[in-house]
Amino acid sequence: MAEKMPQDPRKKKLTREEEYFAEQELTKRASLREKLNQEREESRQRQEKEAHWMKCPKCGGELQEKQFEHVMIDQCPSCQGIWLDAGEMELLLHAHQSVVSSIGESLRKILK
Repeated sequence: MAEKMPQDPRKKKLTREEEYFAEQELTKRASLREKLNQEREESRQRQEKEAHWMKCPKCGGELQEKQFEHVMIDQCPSCQGIWLDAGEMELLLHAHQSVVSSIGESLRKILK
């Protein structure tokens, strides 16, 4: 006598109730998967930031913050590079507007 093969549960005709719960389960799994993917991406970004935080983009040395005028700049003791955060260049230019203007005028005279 041949044994009856168990039916593949994916091919089984589902009742309305079973369909509802199957759909709920799929939705829940998709939501959990999305949440896990988001957490992984946030973790990756955090690790990347920590790996590059206060590192010189030119040589990889540790940047040190130094006060220049009224602005904190980042300087690399290895290559002597100076790095400015967003808005710091504008602060320095604004503080020395007369110097910048005279340099600009001198350059215009030279380039004529």
